[in-house]
Amino acid sequence: MRLKQALSKASLLVVGSMLALPAVADAAFICAADPTKRLAVDSGGGVLVDIDGAGIINICSMSSDRNGVTKEACNAWYSTLLTYRSMRAKARLYFTPEAPGNSGVSSCTGLGDWTVRTPYFMEPDS
Repeated sequence: MRLKQALSKASLLVVGSMLALPAVADAAFICAADPTKRLAVDSGGGVLVDIDGAGIINICSMSSDRNGVTKEACNAWYSTLLTYRSMRAKARLYFTPEAPGNSGVSSCTGLGDWTVRTPYFMEPDS
């Protein structure tokens, strides 16, 4: 009986946690970035990476804060992407249509080739 009560409480906690997630999680979409195909820095410090289904995307600037991404975060992302490149691994970039610079785009293919777009999170693609 105690196990049943504990499981019931745990289920309520999980459901409650899911209800508390921000609305942005519902609108987010995840794109695979492949730094082995293309990883570059332009003359303005922009970091360009190949996104599966989209093409080359400028994700941030290492020389100035842009669209909510600090230059420090951008430098860390670039360093991480270099590491993934040496490991022949991909990254997952998270985007939302509402983010500055994303112009309501809601899919990876909608990002467009050779555009400036703003992810809000990056992690290894497992």
